[in-house]
Amino acid sequence: MMAPRSLAILLAGSILLWSCSSQQIVTSEAANAAELAARLPDDRDFASRATHQQMLFVESSLLQRLFLEQNAHARWRQRGYFDASEHDVMEGLLFRLMTIRSAFWGEVDGLGGLDLATVQGAAHPLAHLLVLHAGLALADSATFVVSTFAGDDVAIAKIDEPYYRTAIPSGTYSRLRLGSTSRERRARLTAAWALHEQALSDDASPLARLIAADSVAASLSAQIGELHRRTLARIESIDAHDDMPGRLQHAPVAKLGREMTSQLGDAGYATRALVFKDVSRLKSPTSRLIAFSPEQKARTFALLSPGDLILTYTGGYASDVFIPGEFKHGITYVGDSEDRRAAGVTAEPSGAPRGAPVLARLAENVGYQTLPDGRPADVIEAVAEGVKFSNLETILDTHINRLLVIRPRITDAERAVFLTQVFSYLGDPYDFRFDFADASRQVCTEVIYRGLNGKSGIAFELTRRGGHPTLSADDIVNLHLSTAGAYFEIVLYADADPDSKHHGARLVEGVAALLRRHISALWQEKSAFRCSTYCRVRLRGETPISLARARICTVSLRTFMNNPG
Repeated sequence: MMAPRSLAILLAGSILLWSCSSQQIVTSEAANAAELAARLPDDRDFASRATHQQMLFVESSLLQRLFLEQNAHARWRQRGYFDASEHDVMEGLLFRLMTIRSAFWGEVDGLGGLDLATVQGAAHPLAHLLVLHAGLALADSATFVVSTFAGDDVAIAKIDEPYYRTAIPSGTYSRLRLGSTSRERRARLTAAWALHEQALSDDASPLARLIAADSVAASLSAQIGELHRRTLARIESIDAHDDMPGRLQHAPVAKLGREMTSQLGDAGYATRALVFKDVSRLKSPTSRLIAFSPEQKARTFALLSPGDLILTYTGGYASDVFIPGEFKHGITYVGDSEDRRAAGVTAEPSGAPRGAPVLARLAENVGYQTLPDGRPADVIEAVAEGVKFSNLETILDTHINRLLVIRPRITDAERAVFLTQVFSYLGDPYDFRFDFADASRQVCTEVIYRGLNGKSGIAFELTRRGGHPTLSADDIVNLHLSTAGAYFEIVLYADADPDSKHHGARLVEGVAALLRRHISALWQEKSAFRCSTYCRVRLRGETPISLARARICTVSLRTFMNNPG
């Protein structure tokens, strides 16, 4: 059971300040004797600090076992990317790692810095024990991550991602690796350990007497020995696998190379984003949207529930050329505040991403109701500007040639978690690489993928496009068709009414909304799988459709969509 102080520190995500580089070590070199004395713990403070650090040590050791369990069951090596559930586990583990490391750094800084473990060790055994324990714990956690995932390029790339929801900056693995190979850091710890062993070898030394007389100090000293052994073994492992000597990694030319690589990568991505934004906004002037009547809009809203997926196609845009499928965009309906409360969405979720940054984002967004233009904020989508709230009525009026609403077959509890996860991605930037292996940026269907994958057996299979694993809106439809509706149910389908003189919309609900347009294309292009005239007439909504005939059309449609020809 965590002590209140320890638990408070572990949950204080707002203090996740990165401190892996040697430049961030706060030392006491400039402190005078009076300032140093003021920092040293008295007996009561020593017992409290020692107990706190022991509990952090236990938490860190448990966390390492959880990392190893995930690594043992890793499928990302064969797959080439982390799926959504693996990503969430890794984010949670990294968040815990960063909070524990932040707590240890707080202990070091509060006493005066790592130098206290060496320079003042003999004179102040209490401070020496605490600082050496915290310093070795930091080295232990860093070398653990570096050695555990050394050579696993997929895992290293995942750990190096920025995690906006939990305020973990990019480059975590790289910084831990630099810290683990730092000759200055190693020299400090080696000197501190040598002083520790020297003091222990003399039964009359203040440190030896303290450990002999105080059970808390003895326990702390035993943990220091374990941390030292573990760290040394991992440093040897890192050195054995390094393709670049540690001194070269820290050389000015290596630092310059890393900075240039980062700048070139950022510039290349910015160029890609600019091109995509410009191209995606080019639209043919001859393309016409479908027009929803007020009654059709009212019916659409009456059928919707929070958590419904809205898949759309907007004709005439140049981006249609390189975004595949009959549906190009995925949106999540979230409704208004009353709808969200009924769906179980709260700012303090159960079973959803945790941590102070996530909770702060949820507290701000879950109750968000109105866009700047006064329209309701009832859907969440990822567009070029990032993951944001939008208004569904505006989308119906300005962006629809074809629309499909499907509802995930998940439990109420899972729906609440799914929606909470969708809210947690608000504010994330758009992923112009369309790379689902990188969760630091989101595309429209990526938000859906990360929120839904794994719930009630839903298993999205990512497809490589442009060299990256992706999930298109059509892939979601194909999953529905290939599993005979096991994971989704069709709520509504809308396209152009052929009998309308003004390009009005035509709405079909439920089973009858079995994608008439695709069946029509099937008759024209896949004669071997043509549906019967009976099915054709029923799908137009003129008479009720039989379930058997609907299954025939489903099989034909699935074949057509998987083999578009």
